Amino acid sequence: MRRWLRLFVPAGVAGLVIGFLSAPAASAQQSVNFYMGGFVPTSADARGDIAGGISNDVLVQNQQFLSFRIKDFDGFTFGGEWLVPMRAAISLEASAMTCWYRTSSFFPSA
Repeated sequence: MRRWLRLFVPAGVAGLVIGFLSAPAASAQQSVNFYMGGFVPTSADARGDIAGGISNDVLVQNQQFLSFRIKDFDGFTFGGEWLVPMRAAISLEASAMTCWYRTSSFFPSA
């Protein structure tokens, strides 16, 4: 085991040093990014620790005095972003972003 450590630790350190020394200089450039995904929280009966029949999860607790269902938060999202460098010397960027989120229901649960 020690022999392997004596072999791999110096090799790993040498790899990191060579990687940092050979990294190219950063160049400022524009970028366009697109994303899509979803938000699906865990259902109410599977959230948090249940002690004495009451869950310690904040969303489950809030259902006692607020009118919502946890499945109301299920939704799909997509969007895009455009990044433009302003000054490369100080890493300043400007961006424009748009996104869209669609919930599983149009109306509140009340």
